[in-house]
Amino acid sequence: MVKILGYNNGEISRLYILSTSIVVVLCLLLSFPLETIFMKVIFREMMLQSFSGWIALYIDPKVYVEMFDWTFKLCDGGIA
Repeated sequence: MVKILGYNNGEISRLYILSTSIVVVLCLLLSFPLETIFMKVIFREMMLQSFSGWIALYIDPKVYVEMFDWTFKLCDGGIA
């Protein structure tokens, strides 16, 4: 559609792709702490209701890097 209006590839990239990428990165960075909080609450409730013992929840920081990496691999259209 924007090609019909006379925009070239560089202008399209600046208008849509760059701004969308920035929003995706910001949303990812904001959602990771929220996901951690939700997982801790859900895990705690599950442990209290299902088990007589206790298993500590540990999320390796490497997981966040992998989630960030997978998001861009999937958004890019390819896997691995």
